[in-house]
Amino acid sequence: VPLGVGALSLLLLRHSSAVRTGAFLAGTVYAMWVGHGYLAQQLSLELSQKEFRVNGKVVGLPSHDEQKVRFLIDVHHVETLDQSSPSDHDFPSKLQISWYDYKRANTQTMPRPGEYWQMDVRLKTPRGFVNKEGFDYQAWLIRRGIGATGYVLRSTVPQKIARATANDPYTVISRARYSLREWVMSVTNSSVAPVLVALLIGDSSGLTPDIWEPMRQSGTSHLIAISGLHVGFVSLF
Repeated sequence: VPLGVGALSLLLLRHSSAVRTGAFLAGTVYAMWVGHGYLAQQLSLELSQKEFRVNGKVVGLPSHDEQKVRFLIDVHHVETLDQSSPSDHDFPSKLQISWYDYKRANTQTMPRPGEYWQMDVRLKTPRGFVNKEGFDYQAWLIRRGIGATGYVLRSTVPQKIARATANDPYTVISRARYSLREWVMSVTNSSVAPVLVALLIGDSSGLTPDIWEPMRQSGTSHLIAISGLHVGFVSLF
């Protein structure tokens, strides 16, 4: 990408200022269009803190610990628990859901990439922190296309309604990464297992602050950011 941007910059420098101005305006309009699309996908304030029954497909890599499992879901159908269906224009296409106390639900499985699940959830509109110097959680959610966050209602148990169908490359890759991560975590009885997972597939969800801090102090945290990408490129050949 940097090489492409550099080549485009050199090309524009060889042309008139009108061309450069036009390219700048086109880029600005495109960025505004993309940003508007992301903002339009956020859950409306009128629907925030309400409860819904959601059907959808698990995407990406679910993360889990002793308290919860967290995953993304592409929404296929939604209705409020009073059986009224919100307008598609008011409801986001992707949600981030946390399922607390999932181990107490006596379920033998948890959401995996590509599977279709139904669950009763309470959702809220993404909001960032007031502190401008801190991490902008809302902007991070928007960049990932997440229009709402929420949690599974404690009085309910999500149901898997269909197995994964590997009919697209993204699902195939996500399931392969998930299987590799779970295998590493099962055979590596060590505190460095999350580091191995991050280095292998670029999944840093298991890295706790106690692991991150020594890496920041030693100046090696950037390895996590690039290692999964490099391994992914190598696996293609």
